[in-house]
Amino acid sequence: MMRSVLFITLLGGLLSACGPELPEYPPEPAITFVRFAQPGDSLQVTVHFTDGDGDLGVPEENPTPNMYFYFYHRNPAGQWVPTEGPDPLAVDTFIYPYRVPELPTSQKKVMEGEITVTMEKMFLPHDTLRMDIRLYDRAGHPSNKITTPELILH
Repeated sequence: MMRSVLFITLLGGLLSACGPELPEYPPEPAITFVRFAQPGDSLQVTVHFTDGDGDLGVPEENPTPNMYFYFYHRNPAGQWVPTEGPDPLAVDTFIYPYRVPELPTSQKKVMEGEITVTMEKMFLPHDTLRMDIRLYDRAGHPSNKITTPELILH
């Protein structure tokens, strides 16, 4: 029903031990919205990330999600409200959990790159939406929460 594909691009300079001085980032991950894409029946969301201590991603043996997408839609009054989950009695906000796999780090452990998550549009109950997104590292540090721009599904 739902499928996810992760596309991660690490900047080449981060993987090499020599070269220019790497930037310093705090140990908590930081994310910014990059873009939406709508290939076929899918929705792709791309975010840029930085992490100063290189502990992003979950090891393969751990199925725990570490990135969460909270969905919102406009109500008839034009206000953004949480989209109800599949079972309104159990979950009042539709949350799409995603597991970012463990990412390779450089010797200096600084990480920077993009994460693209692909999800099927068929489970989205509204044609106009936005999301709040948060990412957690292995130490449990939350990233900043970002809000995407409005997206009209087609």
